[in-house]
Amino acid sequence: MSRTPWIYAAIVAMGASLGACRSEPYCLNCVDGQPVGDGGSEGGATDGGDVTPTDATDARVDVVDVATPDGCTPGAEELCNGADDNCDGRIDEGFDTQSDPRNCGGCGRACNLPRAIPVCQMGMCRIAMNGCDTNFYDLDGDPANGCEYACTPVPGATNDNTCDRRDDDCDGQVDEDVDLCTDNRNCGMCGRNCAPPNANGRCVRTDMGMGACMAANTTCQIGSCATGFFDIDGRPENGCEYECTATGAEVCDGRDNDCDGMVDEGNPGAGMACGSSVGTCRQGMTACVMGRIQCMGDVRPTTELCDGLDNNCNGMTDDDVSGDMRVGAVCGTGVGDCRPGRNACMGGMIVCTGATMPRAETCDGRDNDCNGMIDDAIASMGACGSSTGACRPGALQCVGGSVRCVGGTTSTAERCNGVDDDCNGVVDNGFDLQNDPTNCGRCGNSCAAAANAIVACRTGACSLIACAPGFYNIDGNAANGCEYACSFQGSTEVCNGRDDNCNGTVDEGVTPPPGFCRSTGLCAGATASCMGSRGFVCSYPATVETDPMTGQPVAVETRCNGIDDNCNGAVDESFSNLGVSCSNGGTGACGATGRIVCSADQRSTTCNAPPPGMAATEVCDGIDNDCDGLIDESRATPGTNASFVATDWVNIGGNRWMMTYEASRPNATASSQGTANARACSRPGVIPWTNLTGPQAEAACSAIGATLCSETEWQSTCNAGNTACNWSYLSGCANYSSTTCNGVDNDINAGMPGVQNGLLPTGALASCRPSNRGIFDLSGNAKEFTAPTAGSYALRGGSYNNLAFGTSCPFQFTEVDNAFRFVNVGFRCCFTGATPP
Repeated sequence: MSRTPWIYAAIVAMGASLGACRSEPYCLNCVDGQPVGDGGSEGGATDGGDVTPTDATDARVDVVDVATPDGCTPGAEELCNGADDNCDGRIDEGFDTQSDPRNCGGCGRACNLPRAIPVCQMGMCRIAMNGCDTNFYDLDGDPANGCEYACTPVPGATNDNTCDRRDDDCDGQVDEDVDLCTDNRNCGMCGRNCAPPNANGRCVRTDMGMGACMAANTTCQIGSCATGFFDIDGRPENGCEYECTATGAEVCDGRDNDCDGMVDEGNPGAGMACGSSVGTCRQGMTACVMGRIQCMGDVRPTTELCDGLDNNCNGMTDDDVSGDMRVGAVCGTGVGDCRPGRNACMGGMIVCTGATMPRAETCDGRDNDCNGMIDDAIASMGACGSSTGACRPGALQCVGGSVRCVGGTTSTAERCNGVDDDCNGVVDNGFDLQNDPTNCGRCGNSCAAAANAIVACRTGACSLIACAPGFYNIDGNAANGCEYACSFQGSTEVCNGRDDNCNGTVDEGVTPPPGFCRSTGLCAGATASCMGSRGFVCSYPATVETDPMTGQPVAVETRCNGIDDNCNGAVDESFSNLGVSCSNGGTGACGATGRIVCSADQRSTTCNAPPPGMAATEVCDGIDNDCDGLIDESRATPGTNASFVATDWVNIGGNRWMMTYEASRPNATASSQGTANARACSRPGVIPWTNLTGPQAEAACSAIGATLCSETEWQSTCNAGNTACNWSYLSGCANYSSTTCNGVDNDINAGMPGVQNGLLPTGALASCRPSNRGIFDLSGNAKEFTAPTAGSYALRGGSYNNLAFGTSCPFQFTEVDNAFRFVNVGFRCCFTGATPP
């Protein structure tokens, strides 16, 4: 049946939602996209009038008028051309130039309104009621430019109160119904979300004007805080930043009880007098310190000293001075005739008791004044001597502890030698065996044998008078002399493993310097003990890392264990790389990252990343699954691992292969198209790859050694090689179904009011495939680029927002250039060869 051009134009206008069209795609008098004018060479007309349309058997065959010769022929068809074509005496009878859109207001004045179904009313071209092409609107009311406004409305939208930078209701305005003054999701501007952390936000206008709300005159404030959170700093940008559990009024427990951001403020529970005022003690005041009530500023009891004061604050003075190291200490000296005693506390003073003190030096062979010298500083005693016996006159001097006559022959102790040695007129008279050191107790018994000592005879026995320098008589036995060799360093003993005061005891009564031991962390409570030549050594626990030479904590820790081993306030400071990001060294999916942590032996650090994983089969997902350094490699270039992406292909005949599914990005998911552009994939259950240009689609296919499918093989695959199949349905392919494939009538979310349209994951509709092959979504979901011809790409298959005819296999109206892209246009690849890539 012959179809008139304007009816045909109305039909094809229903497919306008398919996107961009070839130049003047619905022109009814065009050849090769150019209008045929009167007298033009294309139409071959001889009278300059309109031409007669012919039937169009293919949707892409442009309708061409065929001219008839001019002149009057009886019985001929009358044409609207200002002539009497049938010779009946009337001109242009049967034509209504007031309502005929082909001759509106005059013959040949066709109503061709862009993107609209025209009507002729009272000889004027108008746009028919609801006559705009899909997704086009007449906003300016001027029929001359047709439906000039291109817009895709949001399904079900009755206003524009969604901030999406789109004209949802297609009224020419964008987001005009959004409340930017109080909408927390769009405060002052779209996407400016008023959602402070841990708080309920409140969008507030900051000026008093009545104009539009903008980012400059709105602010996000905190309406209320979430339970357990508080706004301490008053800054809405970080919300209720303080997490706290309120328990009531502040008490001294190291917690923020009233959740005001301060702990134990106001010194709760303190301010009372504390301590004692007895003796040297003084009272202080209680204060809340580190979560506990402590007495501060008080003077506390100390060790009782011999000083006339009550140091330990027990009400008694000098009652127990055992802690005073001076009491009981050795006092005085053991030099010469002096003997040491012991200090005692008397009347608040240290008094030396039981000691033999120095006295004036006399000539007796003793060190009476205890200055280490015997019989020193004795004045001359006059003339002496006699001529009796062996004596000769001389001068009296003190020699060897006795007054002797010097300068002559003086008397000596009488010896049994036949000489009046003592010049008393009697030869060998009785010897003083009680006091003579050479004949002590008997003749010839000398006391000079005692080592390192000066001795004398007392009551017939040898008696030690003084020791030689550097020697001491510790055991009190004169027979072995001064047996104790010692280097006297002073009366105060030092911790050094030596007897500094030469009293026979080493390191007695020594005390360590204040603060000698570290007291933080593991070292808390350590005390110092004198360890001889090692000096003072602190009693640190075995867990403290100490220097074996000094016994003090090491300067630099050698253990990595999360503990302050050397009590310096820093933990594991020797291992500066702790916490640094690290890798297990694996490639691709076999690799993993972690952090540098302490090793098991606590002597070094190690990476806690798990061991490299096992290589898996390569799949098209943007990941190096087989761990050979290559991502999504094809059969031709598998890399060092033999695994490669096994793309889903279907043989469509003659060693020609077509992707089973619409092409997708490698990292596409069931809810996202992904972002990777390296190659095309054929995978089920992911969002197909759209919104790219034809050259980009070709490049994605070329990356896997394939090409875009041609229009011919695409259509023959779509209708299963059966021209009776108008749609790519598994069954019933001759008639349109609203749910078999994803077109504009298919609701992808039955839970929402109205019909929801959008892309579905590949292969989501199991019956949307031809009956002879398992190739999905050739009808609907996304339009598909086909191989370019003459510099343009034909789009086939229709999309989720196209009407029934637009998703059919034969529908082929749309061609685009290489710069075109749209959210509903994708592609799939084909390949020629025995084995697909």
